[in-house]
Amino acid sequence: MRVYLELLTRRPAFLRMWSAELVSLIGDWFSLVAVSILSLDSPDGGVFALATSLAAHLLPQAFAAPLGGWVADRFDKRRVLLAGAYIEGALTLLMLGAAHLGTIGVLQLALCLRSMASAVREPAAGAALPTIVERDELRDANTLTGFTWSVALAIGMSIGGFVTASGPQFALAVDACTFLLSAAILFGLPKLPPSEEPRAEGGIAPVRDIVLAARAGWSPRMRRSIFTFAPVALVSGSGWLHLNLVGHVHALAAGAAATIGILQAIRGVGTALGPIASRRVSGSSLDRFADVGALVVVIGAVGLAFAPTFWFASIAAVLWGAGGGAVWVILTTEIQTSKDEAMRGRYIALAGLAFTASMTLGAWTAAALLQVGLSEGIGAVIIGAAACVSWLALRRPSLETAPGRSATVAGS
Repeated sequence: MRVYLELLTRRPAFLRMWSAELVSLIGDWFSLVAVSILSLDSPDGGVFALATSLAAHLLPQAFAAPLGGWVADRFDKRRVLLAGAYIEGALTLLMLGAAHLGTIGVLQLALCLRSMASAVREPAAGAALPTIVERDELRDANTLTGFTWSVALAIGMSIGGFVTASGPQFALAVDACTFLLSAAILFGLPKLPPSEEPRAEGGIAPVRDIVLAARAGWSPRMRRSIFTFAPVALVSGSGWLHLNLVGHVHALAAGAAATIGILQAIRGVGTALGPIASRRVSGSSLDRFADVGALVVVIGAVGLAFAPTFWFASIAAVLWGAGGGAVWVILTTEIQTSKDEAMRGRYIALAGLAFTASMTLGAWTAAALLQVGLSEGIGAVIIGAAACVSWLALRRPSLETAPGRSATVAGS
Protein backbone atom coordinates (compact mmCIF):
# COMPACT_ATOMS: atom_id res chain seq x y z
CA MET A 1 0.00 0.00 0.00
CA ARG A 2 2.96 2.32 0.53
CA VAL A 3 3.48 2.53 -3.25
CA TYR A 4 -0.07 3.81 -3.75
CA LEU A 5 0.07 6.27 -0.86
CA GLU A 6 3.27 7.72 -2.29
CA LEU A 7 1.63 7.99 -5.71
CA LEU A 8 -1.32 9.91 -4.26
CA THR A 9 1.00 12.21 -2.33
CA ARG A 10 3.25 12.80 -5.31
CA ARG A 11 0.44 13.51 -7.80
CA PRO A 12 -2.16 15.88 -6.26
CA ALA A 13 -4.25 16.02 -9.45
CA PHE A 14 -4.52 12.24 -9.41
CA LEU A 15 -5.46 12.41 -5.72
CA ARG A 16 -8.39 14.69 -6.61
CA MET A 17 -9.62 12.49 -9.44
CA TRP A 18 -9.26 9.38 -7.30
CA SER A 19 -11.09 10.93 -4.32
CA ALA A 20 -13.95 12.24 -6.47
CA GLU A 21 -14.41 8.85 -8.10
CA LEU A 22 -14.41 7.09 -4.71
CA VAL A 23 -17.15 9.35 -3.36
CA SER A 24 -19.28 9.08 -6.49
CA LEU A 25 -18.94 5.30 -6.78
CA ILE A 26 -20.06 4.63 -3.22
CA GLY A 27 -23.25 6.57 -3.92
CA ASP A 28 -23.76 4.79 -7.24
CA TRP A 29 -23.71 1.38 -5.58
CA PHE A 30 -26.23 2.64 -3.03
CA SER A 31 -28.66 3.51 -5.82
CA LEU A 32 -28.01 0.36 -7.89
CA VAL A 33 -29.25 -1.84 -5.03
CA ALA A 34 -32.27 0.43 -4.64
CA VAL A 35 -33.16 0.30 -8.35
CA SER A 36 -32.69 -3.49 -8.48
CA ILE A 37 -35.01 -4.05 -5.53
CA LEU A 38 -37.64 -1.60 -6.82
CA SER A 39 -37.59 -3.27 -10.25
CA LEU A 40 -37.82 -6.84 -8.97
CA ASP A 41 -40.38 -6.26 -6.24
CA SER A 42 -42.74 -3.78 -7.93
CA PRO A 43 -46.20 -5.03 -9.05
CA ASP A 44 -45.10 -4.90 -12.70
CA GLY A 45 -41.63 -6.20 -11.93
CA GLY A 46 -39.90 -9.54 -12.26
CA VAL A 47 -36.81 -11.04 -13.85
CA PHE A 48 -37.18 -9.03 -17.08
CA ALA A 49 -37.75 -5.82 -15.14
CA LEU A 50 -34.54 -6.61 -13.29
CA ALA A 51 -32.67 -7.16 -16.57
CA THR A 52 -34.25 -3.99 -17.95
CA SER A 53 -32.99 -1.97 -14.98
CA LEU A 54 -29.47 -3.17 -15.82
CA ALA A 55 -30.12 -2.24 -19.47
CA ALA A 56 -31.28 1.22 -18.40
CA HIS A 57 -28.07 1.56 -16.40
CA LEU A 58 -25.74 0.33 -19.16
CA LEU A 59 -27.17 0.58 -22.68
CA PRO A 60 -27.57 4.38 -22.93
CA GLN A 61 -24.02 4.73 -21.64
CA ALA A 62 -22.89 2.21 -24.24
CA PHE A 63 -24.46 4.00 -27.17
CA ALA A 64 -23.43 7.44 -25.92
CA ALA A 65 -19.89 6.28 -25.17
CA PRO A 66 -18.38 7.03 -28.62
CA LEU A 67 -19.69 10.60 -28.46
CA GLY A 68 -18.48 10.81 -24.85
CA GLY A 69 -15.03 9.71 -25.98
CA TRP A 70 -15.03 12.39 -28.69
CA VAL A 71 -15.98 15.03 -26.09
CA ALA A 72 -13.20 13.81 -23.80
CA ASP A 73 -10.65 14.09 -26.62
CA ARG A 74 -11.77 17.48 -27.93
CA PHE A 75 -12.52 19.53 -24.78
CA ASP A 76 -10.88 20.36 -21.46
CA LYS A 77 -11.30 17.18 -19.42
CA ARG A 78 -11.65 19.11 -16.16
CA ARG A 79 -14.75 20.89 -17.49
CA VAL A 80 -16.11 17.64 -18.88
CA LEU A 81 -15.78 15.88 -15.51
CA LEU A 82 -17.36 18.79 -13.63
CA ALA A 83 -20.32 19.13 -16.00
CA GLY A 84 -20.92 15.39 -15.81
CA ALA A 85 -21.02 15.42 -12.01
CA TYR A 86 -23.59 18.24 -11.90
CA ILE A 87 -25.84 16.69 -14.54
CA GLU A 88 -25.73 13.22 -12.97
CA GLY A 89 -26.57 14.69 -9.57
CA ALA A 90 -29.65 16.46 -10.97
CA LEU A 91 -30.86 13.31 -12.72
CA THR A 92 -30.42 11.28 -9.53
CA LEU A 93 -32.77 13.73 -7.81
CA LEU A 94 -35.28 12.99 -10.58
CA MET A 95 -34.85 9.26 -9.85
CA LEU A 96 -35.54 10.00 -6.19
CA GLY A 97 -38.81 11.73 -7.08
CA ALA A 98 -39.87 8.83 -9.32
CA ALA A 99 -39.10 6.30 -6.58
CA HIS A 100 -41.12 8.33 -4.09
CA LEU A 101 -44.11 8.33 -6.46
CA GLY A 102 -43.69 4.65 -7.29
CA THR A 103 -43.36 5.21 -11.05
CA ILE A 104 -40.84 2.57 -12.11
CA GLY A 105 -40.99 3.64 -15.77
CA VAL A 106 -39.95 7.21 -14.94
CA LEU A 107 -37.28 5.87 -12.59
CA GLN A 108 -35.77 3.78 -15.37
CA LEU A 109 -36.05 6.67 -17.85
CA ALA A 110 -34.16 8.96 -15.45
CA LEU A 111 -31.59 6.18 -15.00
CA CYS A 112 -31.24 6.02 -18.80
CA LEU A 113 -30.58 9.76 -18.99
CA ARG A 114 -28.08 9.60 -16.14
CA SER A 115 -26.32 6.73 -17.87
CA MET A 116 -26.01 8.83 -21.03
CA ALA A 117 -24.58 11.71 -19.02
CA SER A 118 -22.05 9.40 -17.39
CA ALA A 119 -20.78 8.24 -20.80
CA VAL A 120 -18.07 10.93 -20.74
CA ARG A 121 -16.85 10.30 -17.20
CA GLU A 122 -14.76 7.18 -17.77
CA PRO A 123 -13.28 8.26 -21.14
CA ALA A 124 -12.40 11.70 -19.72
CA ALA A 125 -10.81 10.28 -16.56
CA GLY A 126 -9.02 7.50 -18.44
CA ALA A 127 -7.67 9.86 -21.11
CA ALA A 128 -6.57 12.37 -18.46
CA LEU A 129 -4.66 9.82 -16.40
CA PRO A 130 -1.56 9.62 -18.64
CA THR A 131 -1.24 13.43 -18.39
CA ILE A 132 -1.35 13.60 -14.58
CA VAL A 133 0.92 10.64 -13.80
CA GLU A 134 4.13 9.48 -15.44
CA ARG A 135 4.11 6.61 -17.94
CA ASP A 136 5.87 4.27 -15.51
CA GLU A 137 3.21 5.08 -12.89
CA LEU A 138 0.24 4.18 -15.09
CA ARG A 139 -0.08 0.57 -14.07
CA ASP A 140 0.08 1.44 -10.37
CA ALA A 141 -2.51 4.19 -10.93
CA ASN A 142 -4.83 1.75 -12.71
CA THR A 143 -4.30 -0.86 -10.01
CA LEU A 144 -5.23 1.69 -7.34
CA THR A 145 -8.26 2.77 -9.39
CA GLY A 146 -9.39 -0.84 -9.70
CA PHE A 147 -8.83 -1.40 -5.98
CA THR A 148 -10.80 1.77 -5.21
CA TRP A 149 -13.67 0.60 -7.39
CA SER A 150 -13.66 -2.61 -5.36
CA VAL A 151 -13.63 -0.83 -2.01
CA ALA A 152 -16.44 1.45 -3.16
CA LEU A 153 -18.38 -1.61 -4.35
CA ALA A 154 -17.89 -3.39 -1.03
CA ILE A 155 -18.81 -0.36 1.08
CA GLY A 156 -21.58 0.97 -1.15
CA MET A 157 -23.27 -2.37 -1.77
CA SER A 158 -23.09 -3.65 1.80
CA ILE A 159 -24.30 -0.41 3.41
CA GLY A 160 -26.63 0.31 0.49
CA GLY A 161 -28.29 -3.08 0.89
CA PHE A 162 -29.19 -2.36 4.51
CA VAL A 163 -30.25 1.21 3.73
CA THR A 164 -32.43 0.04 0.84
CA ALA A 165 -34.08 -2.52 3.10
CA SER A 166 -35.48 0.39 5.11
CA GLY A 167 -36.18 2.70 2.18
CA PRO A 168 -34.82 2.92 -1.42
CA GLN A 169 -35.47 6.68 -1.50
CA PHE A 170 -32.83 7.37 1.12
CA ALA A 171 -30.24 5.44 -0.89
CA LEU A 172 -31.01 7.58 -3.95
CA ALA A 173 -30.79 10.78 -1.89
CA VAL A 174 -27.32 9.80 -0.67
CA ASP A 175 -26.26 9.12 -4.26
CA ALA A 176 -27.43 12.59 -5.36
CA CYS A 177 -25.35 14.21 -2.60
CA THR A 178 -22.23 12.27 -3.60
CA PHE A 179 -22.28 13.82 -7.07
CA LEU A 180 -22.25 17.31 -5.58
CA LEU A 181 -19.38 16.38 -3.26
CA SER A 182 -17.52 14.82 -6.19
CA ALA A 183 -17.90 18.07 -8.18
CA ALA A 184 -16.52 20.08 -5.24
CA ILE A 185 -13.41 17.86 -5.20
CA LEU A 186 -12.93 18.00 -8.98
CA PHE A 187 -13.17 21.80 -8.96
CA GLY A 188 -9.53 22.02 -7.83
CA LEU A 189 -8.18 20.07 -10.80
CA PRO A 190 -5.83 21.90 -13.16
CA LYS A 191 -6.85 22.46 -16.77
CA LEU A 192 -6.64 19.25 -18.82
CA PRO A 193 -6.72 20.49 -22.43
CA PRO A 194 -7.14 18.14 -25.41
CA SER A 195 -4.19 16.83 -27.41
CA GLU A 196 -3.54 17.78 -31.00
CA GLU A 197 -4.82 15.13 -33.37
CA PRO A 198 -4.87 14.28 -37.07
CA ARG A 199 -8.07 15.36 -38.77
CA ALA A 200 -10.04 13.47 -41.38
CA GLU A 201 -11.48 15.28 -44.36
CA GLY A 202 -15.20 15.98 -44.75
CA GLY A 203 -18.19 14.93 -42.69
CA ILE A 204 -19.68 16.13 -39.42
CA ALA A 205 -16.85 16.52 -36.91
CA PRO A 206 -18.05 14.16 -34.12
CA VAL A 207 -19.16 11.44 -36.52
CA ARG A 208 -16.03 11.79 -38.63
CA ASP A 209 -13.69 11.59 -35.64
CA ILE A 210 -15.56 8.70 -34.02
CA VAL A 211 -15.39 6.72 -37.27
CA LEU A 212 -11.69 7.51 -37.51
CA ALA A 213 -11.13 6.14 -33.99
CA ALA A 214 -13.32 3.08 -34.60
CA ARG A 215 -11.30 2.15 -37.67
CA ALA A 216 -8.05 2.57 -35.80
CA GLY A 217 -9.46 0.68 -32.81
CA TRP A 218 -10.38 -2.33 -34.94
CA SER A 219 -6.81 -2.70 -36.18
CA PRO A 220 -5.11 -5.94 -35.03
CA ARG A 221 -2.84 -3.88 -32.78
CA MET A 222 -5.69 -2.33 -30.78
CA ARG A 223 -8.78 -4.57 -30.97
CA ARG A 224 -7.26 -7.24 -28.72
CA SER A 225 -7.17 -4.61 -25.96
CA ILE A 226 -10.37 -2.66 -26.71
CA PHE A 227 -12.90 -5.27 -27.70
CA THR A 228 -11.89 -8.16 -25.43
CA PHE A 229 -13.81 -6.33 -22.70
CA ALA A 230 -16.92 -7.72 -24.45
CA PRO A 231 -16.61 -11.47 -23.66
CA VAL A 232 -15.88 -10.77 -19.98
CA ALA A 233 -18.89 -8.45 -19.85
CA LEU A 234 -21.18 -10.98 -21.56
CA VAL A 235 -20.75 -13.58 -18.84
CA SER A 236 -20.72 -10.85 -16.18
CA GLY A 237 -24.23 -9.81 -17.24
CA SER A 238 -25.40 -13.35 -16.61
CA GLY A 239 -23.57 -13.34 -13.27
CA TRP A 240 -25.20 -10.07 -12.23
CA LEU A 241 -28.69 -11.44 -12.91
CA HIS A 242 -28.04 -14.69 -11.03
CA LEU A 243 -26.46 -12.87 -8.09
CA ASN A 244 -29.68 -10.90 -7.63
CA LEU A 245 -31.74 -14.09 -7.88
CA VAL A 246 -29.49 -15.83 -5.32
CA GLY A 247 -30.04 -12.88 -2.99
CA HIS A 248 -33.78 -13.60 -3.06
CA VAL A 249 -33.64 -17.41 -2.99
CA HIS A 250 -31.01 -17.63 -0.24
CA ALA A 251 -31.86 -14.43 1.60
CA LEU A 252 -30.26 -13.94 5.00
CA ALA A 253 -32.26 -12.87 8.05
CA ALA A 254 -31.75 -9.20 7.14
CA GLY A 255 -33.72 -9.67 3.90
CA ALA A 256 -33.10 -9.90 0.15
CA ALA A 257 -31.83 -6.34 -0.30
CA ALA A 258 -29.20 -6.73 2.40
CA THR A 259 -28.21 -10.15 1.03
CA ILE A 260 -27.71 -8.75 -2.47
CA GLY A 261 -25.65 -5.91 -1.00
CA ILE A 262 -23.48 -8.34 0.95
CA LEU A 263 -22.89 -10.55 -2.10
CA GLN A 264 -21.94 -7.52 -4.19
CA ALA A 265 -19.60 -6.42 -1.40
CA ILE A 266 -18.00 -9.86 -1.41
CA ARG A 267 -17.57 -9.54 -5.16
CA GLY A 268 -15.91 -6.18 -4.46
CA VAL A 269 -13.35 -7.93 -2.26
CA GLY A 270 -12.52 -10.12 -5.24
CA THR A 271 -12.13 -7.18 -7.59
CA ALA A 272 -9.62 -5.72 -5.15
CA LEU A 273 -7.54 -8.89 -5.14
CA GLY A 274 -7.35 -9.24 -8.93
CA PRO A 275 -5.57 -5.93 -9.69
CA ILE A 276 -3.13 -6.46 -6.83
CA ALA A 277 -2.27 -9.93 -8.15
CA SER A 278 -1.80 -8.58 -11.69
CA ARG A 279 0.77 -6.07 -10.45
CA ARG A 280 3.14 -8.95 -9.66
CA VAL A 281 3.06 -10.20 -13.26
CA SER A 282 5.20 -8.74 -16.03
CA GLY A 283 6.41 -9.29 -19.56
CA SER A 284 4.89 -12.02 -21.73
CA SER A 285 3.25 -13.56 -18.66
CA LEU A 286 0.68 -10.75 -18.74
CA ASP A 287 -1.06 -12.35 -21.73
CA ARG A 288 -1.38 -15.68 -19.93
CA PHE A 289 -2.51 -13.92 -16.77
CA ALA A 290 -5.22 -12.10 -18.74
CA ASP A 291 -6.41 -15.46 -20.12
CA VAL A 292 -6.52 -16.93 -16.62
CA GLY A 293 -8.37 -13.85 -15.35
CA ALA A 294 -11.02 -14.19 -18.07
CA LEU A 295 -11.45 -17.90 -17.26
CA VAL A 296 -11.86 -17.11 -13.56
CA VAL A 297 -14.59 -14.58 -14.45
CA VAL A 298 -16.45 -17.31 -16.35
CA ILE A 299 -16.09 -19.84 -13.51
CA GLY A 300 -17.32 -17.35 -10.91
CA ALA A 301 -20.23 -15.95 -12.93
CA VAL A 302 -21.42 -19.41 -14.02
CA GLY A 303 -20.97 -20.70 -10.47
CA LEU A 304 -23.56 -18.21 -9.22
CA ALA A 305 -26.21 -19.96 -11.32
CA PHE A 306 -25.48 -23.27 -9.53
CA ALA A 307 -25.20 -21.82 -6.02
CA PRO A 308 -27.06 -24.10 -3.55
CA THR A 309 -26.23 -21.88 -0.59
CA PHE A 310 -25.29 -18.31 0.25
CA TRP A 311 -21.73 -19.40 1.05
CA PHE A 312 -21.26 -21.13 -2.30
CA ALA A 313 -22.48 -17.95 -3.97
CA SER A 314 -19.96 -15.95 -1.93
CA ILE A 315 -17.04 -17.99 -3.27
CA ALA A 316 -18.35 -17.63 -6.84
CA ALA A 317 -18.72 -13.86 -6.36
CA VAL A 318 -15.11 -13.54 -5.16
CA LEU A 319 -13.84 -15.45 -8.21
CA TRP A 320 -15.96 -13.35 -10.58
CA GLY A 321 -14.63 -10.15 -9.04
CA ALA A 322 -10.97 -11.23 -8.90
CA GLY A 323 -10.85 -12.26 -12.55
CA GLY A 324 -12.66 -9.14 -13.70
CA GLY A 325 -10.42 -6.81 -11.70
CA ALA A 326 -7.24 -8.33 -13.12
CA VAL A 327 -8.50 -8.22 -16.71
CA TRP A 328 -9.62 -4.58 -16.34
CA VAL A 329 -6.18 -3.39 -15.20
CA ILE A 330 -4.32 -5.24 -17.95
CA LEU A 331 -6.58 -4.16 -20.83
CA THR A 332 -6.91 -0.55 -19.63
CA THR A 333 -3.16 -0.15 -19.28
CA GLU A 334 -2.67 -1.58 -22.77
CA ILE A 335 -4.99 1.09 -24.19
CA GLN A 336 -3.40 3.94 -22.21
CA THR A 337 0.12 2.98 -23.30
CA SER A 338 -0.80 2.94 -26.99
CA LYS A 339 0.89 5.51 -29.20
CA ASP A 340 -2.41 7.05 -30.33
CA GLU A 341 -2.50 9.65 -27.56
CA ALA A 342 -5.07 11.86 -29.28
CA MET A 343 -7.55 8.97 -29.48
CA ARG A 344 -7.28 7.63 -25.93
CA GLY A 345 -10.65 8.98 -24.86
CA ARG A 346 -12.39 7.41 -27.84
CA TYR A 347 -10.53 4.12 -27.41
CA ILE A 348 -11.63 3.94 -23.77
CA ALA A 349 -15.15 4.86 -24.86
CA LEU A 350 -15.14 2.05 -27.44
CA ALA A 351 -14.04 -0.36 -24.72
CA GLY A 352 -16.88 0.95 -22.57
CA LEU A 353 -19.31 0.45 -25.45
CA ALA A 354 -18.15 -3.14 -25.88
CA PHE A 355 -18.40 -3.79 -22.15
CA THR A 356 -21.76 -2.22 -21.39
CA ALA A 357 -23.57 -3.51 -24.49
CA SER A 358 -22.23 -7.02 -23.90
CA MET A 359 -23.12 -7.01 -20.20
CA THR A 360 -26.68 -5.96 -21.03
CA LEU A 361 -26.86 -8.67 -23.69
CA GLY A 362 -25.64 -11.22 -21.15
CA ALA A 363 -28.30 -10.25 -18.59
CA TRP A 364 -31.11 -10.24 -21.18
CA THR A 365 -29.95 -13.55 -22.65
CA ALA A 366 -29.87 -15.17 -19.21
CA ALA A 367 -33.39 -13.87 -18.51
CA ALA A 368 -34.66 -15.09 -21.90
CA LEU A 369 -33.19 -18.57 -21.39
CA LEU A 370 -34.92 -18.77 -18.02
CA GLN A 371 -38.20 -17.66 -19.58
CA VAL A 372 -38.10 -20.42 -22.24
CA GLY A 373 -37.65 -23.06 -19.54
CA LEU A 374 -33.91 -23.72 -19.40
CA SER A 375 -32.46 -24.13 -15.94
CA GLU A 376 -30.27 -21.36 -14.53
CA GLY A 377 -27.20 -23.58 -14.75
CA ILE A 378 -27.60 -24.61 -18.39
CA GLY A 379 -28.27 -21.04 -19.48
CA ALA A 380 -25.21 -19.77 -17.63
CA VAL A 381 -23.00 -22.50 -19.15
CA ILE A 382 -24.16 -21.55 -22.67
CA ILE A 383 -23.31 -17.89 -22.05
CA GLY A 384 -19.99 -18.81 -20.41
CA ALA A 385 -18.99 -20.98 -23.39
CA ALA A 386 -19.83 -18.15 -25.79
CA ALA A 387 -17.67 -15.79 -23.71
CA CYS A 388 -14.68 -18.19 -23.81
CA VAL A 389 -14.88 -18.65 -27.58
CA SER A 390 -15.23 -14.88 -28.14
CA TRP A 391 -12.26 -14.12 -25.86
CA LEU A 392 -9.98 -16.52 -27.75
CA ALA A 393 -11.16 -15.26 -31.13
CA LEU A 394 -10.45 -11.62 -30.24
CA ARG A 395 -7.31 -12.10 -28.17
CA ARG A 396 -5.31 -14.68 -30.09
CA PRO A 397 -5.14 -13.83 -33.82
CA SER A 398 -3.12 -10.63 -33.46
CA LEU A 399 -0.42 -11.76 -31.02
CA GLU A 400 2.27 -11.48 -33.66
CA THR A 401 1.09 -8.06 -34.83
CA ALA A 402 1.99 -6.27 -31.58
CA PRO A 403 5.75 -6.72 -31.09
CA GLY A 404 7.00 -5.38 -27.78
CA ARG A 405 3.48 -4.68 -26.49
CA SER A 406 3.80 -6.84 -23.38
CA ALA A 407 7.13 -5.34 -22.48
CA THR A 408 5.65 -1.87 -22.81
CA VAL A 409 2.80 -2.65 -20.45
CA ALA A 410 5.08 -4.40 -18.02
CA GLY A 411 7.19 -1.31 -17.73
CA SER A 412 4.20 0.87 -16.94
